[in-house]
Amino acid sequence: EQVESLGAGFKKELKALRTEHDGQRTPESLVARDADIFECLIQAKEYSDLGFKNAEKFFRKGPLHLRTKSAKKLWRAVKDWDSNVWWEKLSKFDR
Repeated sequence: EQVESLGAGFKKELKALRTEHDGQRTPESLVARDADIFECLIQAKEYSDLGFKNAEKFFRKGPLHLRTKSAKKLWRAVKDWDSNVWWEKLSKFDR
């Protein structure tokens, strides 16, 4: 439905990209899927740090689905990080 109004050539190209992504056989498709999972993991980490216990389920299971070395390395680097600290030094209230 989202691409219905697009030209036939563009729709064909988008369909090919989606097929490639779903097939998970090319390096690009693996990286794209890992990026999607990683973004969800960061969001689950933020929710978990805020006290939403249900987010911890994905926080525990999501990393098992990462396939690239770089995504696994990034996850190891941030999994124990306090996601609520970033804003503490963002603003200054000095006058």
